[in-house]
Amino acid sequence: MTKIGDSTESEKLDENRVRIPWFTALIVGLGLWAFFGFIPLALVQVNAVMGLVGVSDMPVVGTVGDMFGSANAFFSGMALIAIAITLRQQAEGLGMQKQELRLTRDELALTRKELSESAEAQTKMADLQAKAISLQVILPLFDEISSEDWRGAAIAVSDFKRRYGPDRFSDTFEHLLQKRQEGSLSEGEERELTEVDLGRRKMAMSLQKLHRLSKTDVVDDDLARLVMGPDLADLYIVTVEPLEAAVRQNYNRDPYDFARRLFSESERMENGRY
Repeated sequence: MTKIGDSTESEKLDENRVRIPWFTALIVGLGLWAFFGFIPLALVQVNAVMGLVGVSDMPVVGTVGDMFGSANAFFSGMALIAIAITLRQQAEGLGMQKQELRLTRDELALTRKELSESAEAQTKMADLQAKAISLQVILPLFDEISSEDWRGAAIAVSDFKRRYGPDRFSDTFEHLLQKRQEGSLSEGEERELTEVDLGRRKMAMSLQKLHRLSKTDVVDDDLARLVMGPDLADLYIVTVEPLEAAVRQNYNRDPYDFARRLFSESERMENGRY
């Protein structure tokens, strides 16, 4: 703000400076030159009329005219002074132009800085808004995973795996599905299969939701890791995925690859199993 004020004050001083138009100065100079130049001629005319000086005395008049050679020196000096004043004015003008250029450069630098700060602020605001939207979207899924029904589904598939062992539980699940198609399930087997199958479906749907949110950039990997956790990722990979493969061979592997990408095997092993 101070620089802009200084520029305004310099402009006011420049406007208030008295400047004589060059045409007026030229007329005044020619008038003075003519005045001094015609003085000898006027003396000759006066002397001729009054009879004070004859033609034979013209050399005297020439001598008198030479006395006005100081006028030539005067105008020569004035010309030099005029040139000096012109050069000084040009130097002042160049100095003012340099100052204006410097002020313009400073203002442009300040403008660039303000634009940069504004862009950074807008970027931060956009990031905050994106995070707020992500939280609004992910909270229902987080509540779903934290619900009692979902925990019951996770316990159902985990108990089924422990009951038949990690090497046989998926084959057993596939065998029960075949018996259902044949209509040869006992009442206990039907109850067991229904409980495990519902648990598988519920968990698979939650993982697919989280994968879609990440795929569409609504949720970043850090937030997805926070929602899932290494224990849940391990449960999906070593328990739910084999059950999905028992239902259909062409199941969608992308959600489970997504879980592997979030947590490596060492991370899942180090942080325990579900």
